[in-house]
Amino acid sequence: MFSRVLGRSPPPPAADSGRLVRRTDYEFLTSPQAREVLRQEDIAVIDYRTIQRVWSQIDDPR
Repeated sequence: MFSRVLGRSPPPPAADSGRLVRRTDYEFLTSPQAREVLRQEDIAVIDYRTIQRVWSQIDDPR
């Protein structure tokens, strides 16, 4: 929220908000806090290549 009294800047234009969200997501996901949450919750982060390898090993159901 924009507030001249609190000295906050106005929100970015709609076109820039996507970049801002991606940047802040990236900053969190690469942070020590995120690594700790993943470790505590026993979550494995994988990329699409891992899924493709698994799919390629599954027999075609036809």
